[in-house]
Amino acid sequence: MSYADPVQAGFDTGRLEAARETWEGLPSAAFFVVSEGAVVASWGEPSRRFMCHSVRKSFMSALYGIYWDRGEIELNKTLVDLGIDDQDDVLLESEKQARILDLLKARSGIFHPAAYAGRTDSQPRGSQGPGRYFAYNNWDFNTLVTILEQETGDKVFEAFDEYFAEPLEMEDWRLSDGYYHYERDKSMHPAYPFRLSARDAARFGLVYTRNGRWGELRILSRDWVQRSTTMYSIDSEQIGYGLLWWVFRETRFKQYGMPAALGGGHQMIAVLPDIDLVTVNRANTSQGQRTPMPELLDLI
Repeated sequence: MSYADPVQAGFDTGRLEAARETWEGLPSAAFFVVSEGAVVASWGEPSRRFMCHSVRKSFMSALYGIYWDRGEIELNKTLVDLGIDDQDDVLLESEKQARILDLLKARSGIFHPAAYAGRTDSQPRGSQGPGRYFAYNNWDFNTLVTILEQETGDKVFEAFDEYFAEPLEMEDWRLSDGYYHYERDKSMHPAYPFRLSARDAARFGLVYTRNGRWGELRILSRDWVQRSTTMYSIDSEQIGYGLLWWVFRETRFKQYGMPAALGGGHQMIAVLPDIDLVTVNRANTSQGQRTPMPELLDLI
């Protein structure tokens, strides 16, 4: 639903229009704001599906929450317990001691080449033990797909469709918007890119703003939402990391609590549970668009 008049949501229409003018000056394809469960701002192309890039990792965190809530995944299992390795460039024995929980925190200590790598905080292999060191590395994130599918028997995109897209009544998502991306010269474990629209992304964000609820329906436990959006590592003065969620440390956001799913081009699903607000930014990276983060945070 949308507010007929943003004043109903406590927004000043003049300042909101000024915010829209600011957004129009940014390289952004869509910006979407939900306050107290209804739409305040829907700018650009909110129904167009764009590549999510690393926002996908927060979707993976949510899927782990589904199975953790049911007691079907044990986060303290190690890669040895799971029988997880890699082809050709096999894991060191010390690396196999990493737990699922370490991978979710990006603290596995495994600096193995990975598909769809992007940012990689690499160190020499075996130089850091599991749990000791935060390193944003797609090997951890990609291998979580292999583990999830092995442990549950479900496929990641079908699971997202069943546990999120359908109950949240996503309007634009199609099962074909997810696919496995392999680079077998680096690793046997695939990346899992998603495409999603701004308004469907806002639905996902609203579940986290409401501590796991969608209306009367319980999607995720409050425990999982809070656990996954708690900061376990400091990445910079501005931001830290939870379980596949970023957590903003700046005073202007920290006072409300603002975990966010972030991806290339500064795709963003930011949730502010203390004030029941969701903001979504989408950039059309297929055309080289990239929203500058300082200006995006100022807009929020």
